[in-house]
Amino acid sequence: MCWLPYANFAVQCLLLVGLVCYAVETWKIRKTSQEQVETSQKPCLTLSATARNPQDTILGLGDSNSAQVVFTPEGNLHLINVGLGPAFNVSYSATPEDPQASISRPNGYLIHILLREPATIPVPRGIIRGHAWNFVANYDSLTGRHYETRIRINDLVLTRVIHRLLPV
Repeated sequence: MCWLPYANFAVQCLLLVGLVCYAVETWKIRKTSQEQVETSQKPCLTLSATARNPQDTILGLGDSNSAQVVFTPEGNLHLINVGLGPAFNVSYSATPEDPQASISRPNGYLIHILLREPATIPVPRGIIRGHAWNFVANYDSLTGRHYETRIRINDLVLTRVIHRLLPV
């Protein structure tokens, strides 16, 4: 009968291993579920764009063969949310690539940008024209995740867009 405590201990150790495995698998399922919810409502901000003159694109004017230019129907830039959910706490800034340029460096804040609704921001087309710019927008999703969109503009031509999730 002296083997009974050892058997009891072995069974308890096996149960503990099983419980730990179950907890790990449950945690993985929870993380995957959270990621699916985030993906279903993730915002994605960009500048409103329109087609560029095809001849300018072919010739690579403005040091780019990009086929899109900034769309400024009222003379100001528009941020548009092309994602799947609203963007909150939107901050933006535009800085010229030439640090010596004596041009204003516009920046601002918007409470939110809803889906497919362009938000006019007070960055006039006139200061963007003729210069290379880096435009950055930072914003949050419904779940509070932080995102950033970086856009390079060269004489109104959109040359690069990077959308990324920021670390917490």
